[in-house]
Amino acid sequence: MIRCLMLNWYSIIQKFFGVNIMSRCKACDKIMSDNELLRRDNITNDWAELCTICMGESDDAALETAEEWLNKRERSTALY
Repeated sequence: MIRCLMLNWYSIIQKFFGVNIMSRCKACDKIMSDNELLRRDNITNDWAELCTICMGESDDAALETAEEWLNKRERSTALY
């Protein structure tokens, strides 16, 4: 519902003012699509501000970091 309202709001502004609302990815500087503009982070609920490709890379890096942390924790508890 909110997503539809946001897309409608963008189209109203574009038609009324004759300007395009655009934002760029914070990582690669690519112009983001409407769907990418509306994406929110699952944990913080902040606007993601990353394109689809960069968001995927960010998620992969976060998973690798979490796996490394868990592996270190398992090794340290195995010694006791």
